[in-house]
Amino acid sequence: NYKTDSESGLYRTTDGGTNWTKILSLTNIYYSAADVSSGVGCHHQIEIDTSAPSKIYFGSYKQGFYRSLNGGTTWSKTSDATLDTKGIRVVRIDPFNSSKILVGTDEGELWVSDDSGATLIQVTSPGFPSGIVGNIVFHPAVPNTVFVVSENSGLYKSTTGGATTGSYTLM
Repeated sequence: NYKTDSESGLYRTTDGGTNWTKILSLTNIYYSAADVSSGVGCHHQIEIDTSAPSKIYFGSYKQGFYRSLNGGTTWSKTSDATLDTKGIRVVRIDPFNSSKILVGTDEGELWVSDDSGATLIQVTSPGFPSGIVGNIVFHPAVPNTVFVVSENSGLYKSTTGGATTGSYTLM
């Protein structure tokens, strides 16, 4: 089991939650008045690849995207300087292709990885207005179908698996 601390990092327990060990340290970030007034708060996102549980992905608030390929023993930061300035709100793994990962931000951006999080590329024209990406859901039975909730404008659907060249349409 894993948990995040809003100020300092990612923790793991192996005894049902009695003891926690820090496995990834982060810098303490304080939020600006603009962040607080817009509803943005401290959040981090943990996603575990169910087909390969030793692969763990961690999206942080303005501190980047990380992955571990060994169950959290070691971590590598794979985001670039642009994504490092974003509030990563949601991380999802494609159930039909676990090397594909979608990341949504507080700034209304989508990022995609086709190589298990080694690199992330921004989806340049997703087809929805900016606003917090509140959730991303891959359809469990229909490959390449993705739903994205934009908190400012509704529910959007893509049938390209969230590809950088794909477009999302309002449902």
